[in-house]
Parts: sequence; C-alpha cells; structure tokens
Amino acid sequence: MSLNMFELIKSNSSMQTGACILALGYANFIIIPCVNIFGRRSTALVCMLICIGANIWQAVSTSYHSLLGARVLIGIGAASSESIMPVVISDMTFLHERGTWMGAYFWAYFFGGWVGPIVSGSIAAHVSWRWFFWLSTILNVVSFVGMFFALPETKYSKISGLPADARNETIGSVTPTSTTQEKTNSEPKQASENDMERQLDTADLNPLLGRGYPSPRQRWQLWSKPESMTLKQLCRYVITPLHLALFPITLFASLGVMSGSACLLVLNLTESEGFSRAPYNFSTASVGFTNFALMGGGVVGLAAAGPLSDWVSMVLTKRNNGVREPEMRLLTFIPFVAIAVVGMTVAAVGLERLWPWEVIVIVGFGLTGVIVMAIPTIATTYAIDSYKNVAGEIMVLATVAKNTFGYGMTYFIVPWVTEHGFLYPIITVGMIAVLSLKHQPGLGMIA
Repeated sequence: MSLNMFELIKSNSSMQTGACILALGYANFIIIPCVNIFGRRSTALVCMLICIGANIWQAVSTSYHSLLGARVLIGIGAASSESIMPVVISDMTFLHERGTWMGAYFWAYFFGGWVGPIVSGSIAAHVSWRWFFWLSTILNVVSFVGMFFALPETKYSKISGLPADARNETIGSVTPTSTTQEKTNSEPKQASENDMERQLDTADLNPLLGRGYPSPRQRWQLWSKPESMTLKQLCRYVITPLHLALFPITLFASLGVMSGSACLLVLNLTESEGFSRAPYNFSTASVGFTNFALMGGGVVGLAAAGPLSDWVSMVLTKRNNGVREPEMRLLTFIPFVAIAVVGMTVAAVGLERLWPWEVIVIVGFGLTGVIVMAIPTIATTYAIDSYKNVAGEIMVLATVAKNTFGYGMTYFIVPWVTEHGFLYPIITVGMIAVLSLKHQPGLGMIA
C-alpha cells in the first residue's frame, strides 16, 4: 500500500515494521520505571494518548520518513500493552488464579495480531490504507475512555493510606513483634501450638488487617506522587531487567514469549506468498481470513493453558503437603510442546508440497494458535510466581527478546522463503521454539 505511494523499493518496507517492533520492545526500559515511580494508571493513560497522536500522524503522513517517525512513536506508546498489564495482574490476583488471568491477557494481546491482517487487508482493498489508521485512532480513543473510568491505580502505599493513629500503631507494633521473635528464638523447645497462638495474637494487633482497601482518591487519581528516592534507586529500575537476564528462570520466560511470538510471526510473514500462488490463488482479503484459524487455536489455548497450569499446580501442592512451588506449572508444557511440533510441521510441509489449504489452515495454523497462547502464558506466569516484585522488569526482558528476534525475522524470512521454499524457514523457527523450552529449570522438583 504505502510502497506505491512513496515509490520505495521492497526492502525499505521492512523498516516500517522493524522500527515499530524495536520501539515496542526497548521503550519498556523507560515505561516500567515510570510504572514503578508514578503508578500504573497514569503511565497507561499517557501511553494511550501517545498512541492516539501517533495514529493520527500515520493517517496524515505524506512522506516515507514522516511515516517512519510515526511508526516509531506508535511503538513507544503501544509498548505499555506488553508490560503494564502483567504488573496489574500480579497486583490484583491470587496465586492460584494468576495463570488464568495471564492467559486472558495474552489472548487479548495477540488478538490484535490476528485481527489486524484481516481488517487491514479489507480496508486497504475497498477504502484506503489511511482509513486503517483512522480506525485505530477511533479504537484508541474508546480505549482511553474505558481506561480512564475502569482502570484504577493498583500501586499505592498501604501505610500512607491509613489515618495517623493507625500509622503510629503500625510503627509501634514493630517492637513487640521483634521482642516476640527474640523470645521465640530463645525458647526453641516451646510447643508449636503456643507459636501459632502468638502469631494469631500478633495478627490481631496489626492495624493493617481489614483496613487495606485503597481510598477513592488513591484509586482514581491521575497522578501518583513519586516516592522519595536516590539516584541509585532510580538507576536500579533501569538496570534490573538487564540483571534479570542472568537468572535462568527469567531467561527461560523470555525465551518462551519469544518462541510463541516467533511461531506466529513466521506464519504471518509467509502466508501471503504461500496462499496467493497457484493452486490456491487467494485474494488479499482471503489470505487475511486464514488468521481466523490462529484465533480459534488461541481460544483453545486460553481455555487450556492458564486454567490447566493453575489446576496442575493446586494438585501438586496438595501432594506436597500444602507447599506450593512455582516449578509445579512446568509440567503443563509437555502437551503444548508436542502441539508445537505437529502444528509447525504441518504448516511447513503443507505449504512446501501444496497440500489442501484446509489441512494447512485448520491443522497447521490452528495448532500454532494454541501454542502462541499457551507457551508465553505458562512461561511468564512461572517467572512472576518466582519473582513477583519484579513482574514489570520480567516483561521488559521478555519483550526485548521477542521484538529483537522479530525485527530480524522481518528481514531474513521472506528472502529465505523466496530462495529455498517454505520448509526450512518454518521448521527452523519451530525447532528454535521447541529447543528453547527443552531444558526447563526446576522440572525435576515435581517428578
């Protein structure tokens, strides 16, 4: 579409997508510190305003470089969708239901990737490519209104929200608690029943219990007053995602998100060339309709991955005498890894050998839609269960890995398919996804 208008060679068109993908990932190095300092609500609203302005800019752009700048800006604004909501989910949900809600988030996130090609192809063919950005602007405005009235702040100080007398009680209650602990340490032979009674007495004296609900001002304020911090603490918010890359669990979660997204992207990059040729001869709109299979598989993944991992974790917790371990979720990877192998193999071999499109779309694309939902859901929930306090930083690392690899794919997948066919590119990406999940940290703990 834009290539005809700006008379660009085909290779330059990849920069439009690549610039947006890179901005989507690396902008979170700034967004997550803002989330931790200024709050979830205010940061999300500002990012949505950026999206509105960027979509208007894209719709009225008159040159290649103008459109490229707008693509970078939309990536910066939309980056919040890849990091803020997992933080909100970790703030608001209990451990036993976190997998279900993370699955719902990933389904809503990937829903845009599935519907986008369907809608954009039809709009470009029947109206104008500019109207796709005008439609995005309208949807962003609706989203902003919905977030303004329905997205409360989930980061707030529990102490500052209490009356002065309660705060004094809380501060004063530290000394008795410490004394009780010292007494307990000095009397190791005391019965466990007395220890439990002492804990219950301490809980009864805690003024925070029953008074932890945030005030309306805390929930709906547009701007959260930043807490006082040193420059060292501020730098820590930026450096933490890089530090987390050294942790096996967070690195594994990042590879899981990257793998699911890579499987989706390789099919999106190859479907047009695969189905527009003989014997399929699909129109632009018909090629976009193949994404309905990915959506259908995503619904199955939503219904299975999150609730299944929560259920398996609860069963294993009961077997473990009530002690819950984050690694208990990893057992649910096994069926989805098998589905990944089957789905990607059918898509690759089917496109290469011109199988009936029904088999490629329903089986190959459908099963791939399942793993696109399931693998990132389980991987990120596992990492957040392990390190809940850095949920946002975990998503920064995951989105950087996902978008950096995706940026590279926009340059080498299509030329690879043109030169060597569909089999090797799709199978290679599928094998990367499977091998990245082969060595799951801590899986032996639940054997």
